[in-house]
Amino acid sequence: MQTTTRRYERVSFLCKLEIQPLPAGPVLSARSLDLSLGGVGLLTKGVLPVGELISVSFFFKDSKQKDVVDSVMGKVVYVAADTEANRIGVEFVEPLREETHPQLSRKLMSL
Repeated sequence: MQTTTRRYERVSFLCKLEIQPLPAGPVLSARSLDLSLGGVGLLTKGVLPVGELISVSFFFKDSKQKDVVDSVMGKVVYVAADTEANRIGVEFVEPLREETHPQLSRKLMSL
């Protein structure tokens, strides 16, 4: 079995997500499992093929407990189908940076 070295450390990160195939697919509900600067692991009942370009909207609270929504573009790189939900791995088109996604980057760094 071949192992892959990850570029970014993943941490457990649970929050509500909405994912949407681009350019204008249907919005699907999802939950995040883990997050890194380079991507997110999530669960959804929706079906997305590997290679699909999507928008991932994160719904979470900042350090002052204010609601935040931050959207990131990514590509589906992994799909594991299950009867309850599908586990999907998404690689962000560009790694998270404080300049482009300040609140989500800060949330990740605080974990």
